[in-house]
Amino acid sequence: MFLAYYCLWLILNGRLTWEIAIIGLPVAGAVWFFAMKTLDLTPGREMRLIRSFPKIVGYLVFLLREVIRSALHVMKLIWRPDPVRPQLISFRPDLGTDIGRTVLADSITLTPGTITVFLEDGSFTVHALDISTGDGIDDPDNSMTKHVSHLEHKRQ
Repeated sequence: MFLAYYCLWLILNGRLTWEIAIIGLPVAGAVWFFAMKTLDLTPGREMRLIRSFPKIVGYLVFLLREVIRSALHVMKLIWRPDPVRPQLISFRPDLGTDIGRTVLADSITLTPGTITVFLEDGSFTVHALDISTGDGIDDPDNSMTKHVSHLEHKRQ
C-alpha cells in the first residue's frame, strides 16, 4: 500500500520534480502507517488483500453484468401493461462472515428491482419489485451468493 500511496502522491501533484518525489516518501509513509493503525491491518493481511485483488475485480465485473441485466428487466416491467407484483423474500445464505453478508446485502441493493430491507443474524429480508425479479434470490445455488461465498473463503 505504501507504493500505492506514493504513486497517488505523484499523480495528484501533477508534475514530477526531485522535491516532490523526496517529500512524497515520508508523506506516503505517514499515510500508510496511519492506515495500518486505523484499519487494524498487518503486512500479512495486506498481502492477502493484494493477492485477492483479481478475485475482487472479477466479482465487480460479475456485479456490473448483473446490474445491467436487472436494469433491462426493470425496463421491461415498466413498459409492459401488466401491474407489478412486489414481494418480500426471507432467506438465510450460507455465509460465514459479517463482511460476506454485508457484501451480499449491498450487492442485492445495488441490483435494480431489489433492495435489502433487513439483515440480522445472517437472515436477509429482500424486497423485490416483482415476482420475476425475486426469482431464485433465496436459492442456495444463487450465483451472487456463490460469488460472495467464493470471495469470502479466499479472504479468510
